[in-house]
Amino acid sequence: MTQLTNEDIKKIAKLACIEVNEDDCARLTVQVGGAISWIEQLSEVNTDNVEPLTNVHQSTLRLMPDIIADGDIADDILRNAKNAKYNYFSVPKVIE
Repeated sequence: MTQLTNEDIKKIAKLACIEVNEDDCARLTVQVGGAISWIEQLSEVNTDNVEPLTNVHQSTLRLMPDIIADGDIADDILRNAKNAKYNYFSVPKVIE
């Protein structure tokens, strides 16, 4: 098991661009050290013959067919445009 020190917390805080005072540094050393030891404990669990879990429900998503359709309402949409040309929105030129 790796022992976490105050210097480690200060280095992590510097890399994360956060300010940690001395009181918080001691508290964070204990808390982060506990989280790391818990993760190390998880790595000892035997996971042979265990399928990866991709979804907690054993169901598949319903998929819609990938059909492209414009809805044939271009005229209705362009009716609201200030300027329309060749069945497209027409806007002022912004780059010369």
